[in-house]
Amino acid sequence: MSHLTVAVSEAGLNEQLRAVQENVAVEIEGTIGGGGFELTYTLGVSLEEGTVDLRPDRFDLDELDVVYDPVRFEARIDIPELCTPTVCVDIPGIGETCIPQLCVFEADPDISFDLDLGGIVESEVSALLAAHVEYFENPDRTPGMTDLDAYDDDVLDAWHVVIEPVTFDVDVIDLADTIGNALEAELGDEVQFIVDAIPGASEVVTVEGVFDLLRDTFDVFDDLQEAIHDEFETGTSLGELLLFELAEQFARTRPIAIPTPFPAAADDAETAAEEDREFVFVPVLLPLERPRVEVTEEELIVGLDVGV
Repeated sequence: MSHLTVAVSEAGLNEQLRAVQENVAVEIEGTIGGGGFELTYTLGVSLEEGTVDLRPDRFDLDELDVVYDPVRFEARIDIPELCTPTVCVDIPGIGETCIPQLCVFEADPDISFDLDLGGIVESEVSALLAAHVEYFENPDRTPGMTDLDAYDDDVLDAWHVVIEPVTFDVDVIDLADTIGNALEAELGDEVQFIVDAIPGASEVVTVEGVFDLLRDTFDVFDDLQEAIHDEFETGTSLGELLLFELAEQFARTRPIAIPTPFPAAADDAETAAEEDREFVFVPVLLPLERPRVEVTEEELIVGLDVGV
């Protein structure tokens, strides 16, 4: 029996990886809090770097970076204005004299701070990948079409290589603690000043308690994951979700797509004119069956049997 073999190199797979990464990204924005404290955020996640490494009978996706960018926060703290009362006294020989009113926390907001951690907060994913071949029925091919009709209209069915993760490892970063620690380091002294300035505040409020509360309210990263779940219609973990989406995008770009029946000998009007022929040869279309995948250190190879 005759066979057809098609292969894609490791370099070709890595070029494909770079192309599909552009389609795996999500960004959200919003505001939490209210009253005296408000936090506006813009969060995004994307995939960068990473390599596809081929090995005999397997291939790996190594050191793929899950990059959180943008990661921007704008914190605004507005303290109610405090003013001393206006006191006036009647001084004999001078008349009425008033002590000027003194106010603090007159600004709006009293404290504001922008925090940008874009590109410095990330996780890393590595995975063992597998490939298999699936039959693709071209939706643009109508039921009445012959193979020659489908060939002429470029709507032949095809064998597609599908790549998917088998096992993976995700290096997870605690984003809420990362952001909370950064805010505490930047705003801790200012918050301590406010607590000390308000009579009796230090008895009920501590700086550590304020930032612990902020960490607890940083569920915006849950919102980011929910947005990704909604975008890609899945409920898996963030690392698993992005990896499977990458595999899905990889499959959509078809690093290997083999039309069936396969045009082993084709002709067209341009070729006929170059050869000074007044006719065009009917193409030879060979049906392909029983696909199989082989992985070497250099190539991902798809072999198929030629039917009759």
